[in-house]
Amino acid sequence: MKNIWQFLMTCLVAGGIAFAVTSSTGATTTPQTRETVYDRIMHTHEIRCGYVYYPPLLMKDPNTGAFSGIGADVMRRVAELMNVKLIWTEETSWATYIEGLQTNRYDMLCTLDFFLPFYAGKVETTSPLFYTGIGIYKRADDTRFPEVFRNFDNPDITVSAIDGSIAMHIQESDYPHAKLLSVPNMSDYAFTLMNVVNKKADITFVERAVGNNFLKTNPGAVVNIADKEPLRIYPYFVPFKIGETKLQSTLNGLIIFLRDNSEIDKILSRYENGTPSFYRVAKGYR
Repeated sequence: MKNIWQFLMTCLVAGGIAFAVTSSTGATTTPQTRETVYDRIMHTHEIRCGYVYYPPLLMKDPNTGAFSGIGADVMRRVAELMNVKLIWTEETSWATYIEGLQTNRYDMLCTLDFFLPFYAGKVETTSPLFYTGIGIYKRADDTRFPEVFRNFDNPDITVSAIDGSIAMHIQESDYPHAKLLSVPNMSDYAFTLMNVVNKKADITFVERAVGNNFLKTNPGAVVNIADKEPLRIYPYFVPFKIGETKLQSTLNGLIIFLRDNSEIDKILSRYENGTPSFYRVAKGYR
């Protein structure tokens, strides 16, 4: 009996000491709440931008460092409506920007991007701001590929593409027997078109906006045989870290406001310069 009472007293004393230590240190088992990207933006009053140089979506003046383009103008308006400022934090590439979002090096890709199937589960998306069509560009004097031609799965045909770009993905998925001429992922898209002009490749797949921009300085050099019927159609969105639902709902509300009040249309027209390159989203009330 004595041993039992000694055991009970020992337990009570140990419990009291543990309670006292816990109370004095204020220890708690409640897990710490993770700061979301939205919370960080609102308490710092800053959106940290990752960006990819990609005219007309994003350009940087080499002399002044000023940013312009569709993405830059859209994101400035978003920042204004959120009462925060844009900080151009880091230049990245299409192949690596999602990793930068996941590791919190920046909050959003302010260039914007269009959604590809393999992005699922890797990046959060907003509602579409507008749509883009992928063209098929050949040399102007190449008679092998008429307007409706799509049969490029041939080892005698070479596709020009940037590493990790949509042209490379289309070649791999749709035309695996065609040859691929690739350039590094930080290259200007003009290189892929110039490879066609210089007969290093036969075709390339790029957005109409990219093709139209190239034709301004190289008039008549290439022809888009998918102008009337694009090879692909993709929605443009603002990319940010997966799981950031509070930020997603906030951005969606702002994007709908900008779309329905024609602000997105005006920004697109500013950079198209009279040559249609993008497809508008129909107004929600129509």
